[in-house]
Amino acid sequence: MALSPLQRDAQVVRRAAENALAGALATAGAQLDGDRRCERPELNLVATITPVRWAAIATQLDQGKGSELRPLGGHRPKFCSAFSSCALAVNTFGLFEPTRALPVPEAGSFPGGVEFEAQRSAGVRGYKPNLDLVAEPASGAWVFAESKCLEYLRPHATAFSDTFVSKARKLFSTETAAVYAAFAEDRDAAANGYELLDAAQLLKHFLAAKLASASERKVTLAYLFWEPADADDHTVFAAHRDEADQLAGVLTDDHVQLMPISYRDVWAYWEQLGDADLAAHAAALRARYDVSIGAIR
Repeated sequence: MALSPLQRDAQVVRRAAENALAGALATAGAQLDGDRRCERPELNLVATITPVRWAAIATQLDQGKGSELRPLGGHRPKFCSAFSSCALAVNTFGLFEPTRALPVPEAGSFPGGVEFEAQRSAGVRGYKPNLDLVAEPASGAWVFAESKCLEYLRPHATAFSDTFVSKARKLFSTETAAVYAAFAEDRDAAANGYELLDAAQLLKHFLAAKLASASERKVTLAYLFWEPADADDHTVFAAHRDEADQLAGVLTDDHVQLMPISYRDVWAYWEQLGDADLAAHAAALRARYDVSIGAIR
């Protein structure tokens, strides 16, 4: 697959971001291998995730289909990576056990804790989207979330068939269903406008969120993404944000919304809530992930 100029720039930025995130994990005391992975998953946790909480989360990860905690092909577990999107999600949202409500900027507060690596139906036989986390209170609105660390800086080719288009026509308005049809018709990134964003994956997740809203429940599909502290100095991050906002703008529905939001914006929101524990948690997350990648030569 030939890369566009933007995608080639993203590869260069990705390597700098990998170095920065690996450096932060090493500074925290982890010994990294050639894959930039620490020896054990628990060494990739921030200090505010307690051993008891980690034990509960690890059970959920083991039940997911992402094989996050298993060594594969002679490599340490994926969760051990300095730029694991699953570890980023767990570190950020692992604090929210069942007794602590999850505050999400612009979406609300979700009591009852969170579940990681959750599969939810998109209404298509043989396929269930794997969501990085969900919050599903017994009453009220829900949130589904997809977590990205550096994935959007790498080339990707997520499968997308006409089956998803057919399902969208049954569930959505004509305008939103047309988004699915147009995407299926032209998968070329330069043509469809999504050179960095994995739009195919989010369109599938949006179907799952719609099915979850069948009883007129409001469901937010949060697209969570990492950016460096100096994101404004690198145009690739603005381009990615624009693509995410573009998709969110065309996916209209009375009960489901796609909400792109950076992890840094989530941390900043928590810092101003006046919750000392949450502020300390945000500080631990910034120490681990809020790094600059510097000038690219």
